[in-house]
Amino acid sequence: MTTLLKQTNPNPAETTSCQDGINSVTVINTLSIISAVLIAIQSCLLFSYTRDSYFLGLGTLAGIAFLGLLLLNELGMTLMARLFFLAIHQTVAILLAIVKGAVVGEAILAAFLIIVTLLVFTRTWIIVSCITLSIACLLIIKINFHTGFLNPVPEKGLQSIRFFKECCAASLFILISAGVGFFKRNVLGLIKALKKSNRELQQALKEKSMLAQFLSHEIRNPLHSMAGITEVMTREISGKDEYNPLMEYMHDLNASSGYAMSVVNNVLELEAAERQCCSPEVFAPADWLQGIVKSFQYQASHKQVALVFVSGDDIPSYISSPKNCLNKIVINLIINAIKFTRENSVVSITLSRENERLCISVQDRGMGMSREKRDRIFNLYETEKNEFLQGSGIGLYVANNLTRAIGGTLALESEENKGTTFILEWPLQEAATPPMKVVSNLDGFEGLKLLAVDDDTFSQKYLKRYFDDTEIHIRQAFHGEEGLKLCRDWQPDVLLLDVFLGDMTGHEFLEQVHILSPDTRVIIVSGTSSEEEKQWFLDAGADNYLMKPLPKRALYAAIEHVMGKESAAAI
Repeated sequence: MTTLLKQTNPNPAETTSCQDGINSVTVINTLSIISAVLIAIQSCLLFSYTRDSYFLGLGTLAGIAFLGLLLLNELGMTLMARLFFLAIHQTVAILLAIVKGAVVGEAILAAFLIIVTLLVFTRTWIIVSCITLSIACLLIIKINFHTGFLNPVPEKGLQSIRFFKECCAASLFILISAGVGFFKRNVLGLIKALKKSNRELQQALKEKSMLAQFLSHEIRNPLHSMAGITEVMTREISGKDEYNPLMEYMHDLNASSGYAMSVVNNVLELEAAERQCCSPEVFAPADWLQGIVKSFQYQASHKQVALVFVSGDDIPSYISSPKNCLNKIVINLIINAIKFTRENSVVSITLSRENERLCISVQDRGMGMSREKRDRIFNLYETEKNEFLQGSGIGLYVANNLTRAIGGTLALESEENKGTTFILEWPLQEAATPPMKVVSNLDGFEGLKLLAVDDDTFSQKYLKRYFDDTEIHIRQAFHGEEGLKLCRDWQPDVLLLDVFLGDMTGHEFLEQVHILSPDTRVIIVSGTSSEEEKQWFLDAGADNYLMKPLPKRALYAAIEHVMGKESAAAI
């Protein structure tokens, strides 16, 4: 019996799925044994009561048929076993009803067969067919009972005998109970599997998020160092004729680090693109876009590509828009245009106005795209091979998601062998002229004590050079414990804190700083772009949150912001 009840692997040639066959074997085997036992007992009782050998013969044949289903499952013919199980029940019900007028509980039997159908089949067309046959069987029995179109039912047939009714009711109750029990077990199993999968998915997402933050920190740190190197060296050799040849290398380094950072941002912010909607800023759109175009002139010149910027006359002086998101979108579009345009050609960037929307078009003179390619171009990892720059297939996907996030549209027009034009549109919101910003040089903060805690030696080296021209006292710590000791003994005015330290996390460090040096203003300097992490630090008491790579002017402005002019007077 144990062998017959085991979950036999179905034949690979079976038309149903393997998992479906395994789930159905135990159900059909168990219900077949129950059905065989019940019909054997009921046929013997009816024979004893009526002395009609018809019941004994029908019960014997049906019992053998039900037990034969176990053999079919053992041979791996699971689909046939399931179909025959339903067919045997339907055939026995019709023969009893039409030949002997045994019309009792046919509706309950139909319900049982429907439960079994839903339990052991997964393909829609099979489920619909089996349920239809079960209902057809019920209708045939009912119609014959009322009309006698197949065989008239005696007025005092077996359906009027109380003993027969009780036997049928008991059998159907047992079958229904078994079917519902299996159905419940199956549903609970699915719920359990779903919960397990959900837990595994949540754990995988958590681990993926932690990996992304770690990679973000490890990749952005060297890029931060590169930005510091170029800024310090450019400042030191600027205006000195003997170093003019080095300026070209500075431009190379700037262009390479800028492109590397755009790729890193695309990869690390891939999943967060839509939910990281930037806050609106007031800026001059023409000057902003012209500045981005200029930053790519050097990169384009390597391919003998000219970048041409044109701005319409009706562009407002200032707008309020999510500038950071627009930066990422436009940079991706320009990089893509430079990558795929022909050498010795032109990439045109146009800023125009369409009623209450601003429009930026980026047109290249490349090979263009087929219609099939245009339909897929915004899909993740969709790219073209190119000798100049290897594409990642991420940039346009991120650009499209960010465009939707700011309520805009990103369309393209392309024709093979003629080039491609990407058209970005987003809602226009004009703004008043903002007050002039004075570039900070930290005047008035002489004597300010600044502590930088970061485990990256390169970042620390060039960060210190940012303050060579100031009267600020700076100290550095390369480990969490070292930083906490300086906080306790030195009581710095400003703390620049990295989120990943060698011996502790930035979260742990921040909690202790508030105890050891409660008056210290904390600026988080992070290599990660997680909005959740940023909000956590700000809620935990940090005064500002900056992203690497960190330009000198942004750092100066952050220090001035967290200290304030009132605090400066007390230093």
